[in-house]
Amino acid sequence: MLSKGRNQGRTLIYDLAVLFNSIEEKLKAPRFLIHDGILDGMDKTHFIELVKYLEEKKLQKYEFQYILTLNEEGTLTDNFGDADEVNPKKIEKEAVLVLTPNKLLFGKKF
Repeated sequence: MLSKGRNQGRTLIYDLAVLFNSIEEKLKAPRFLIHDGILDGMDKTHFIELVKYLEEKKLQKYEFQYILTLNEEGTLTDNFGDADEVNPKKIEKEAVLVLTPNKLLFGKKF
């Protein structure tokens, strides 16, 4: 009950429900979500299912943006495998910004 992953999962589900309900009801509300670290502590299967769900919404012609940080040690292939749903090359291609120890935010250490 007090698990970090479980509580973040609840937040994720609630936020997505509010976003898609506001789109369905044509409410004047933002059409984007921003999550920082929402997947930290959650099983990687949940990330794969989240990607599938968001892709399904895109196919249903929902227009939205979902912005999130994905902080992972190693490479994406090591952590998620090379699944069709979550292909590391696809994630990197769709990412707005990928930072590494050699590619720093603003080009310098703070």
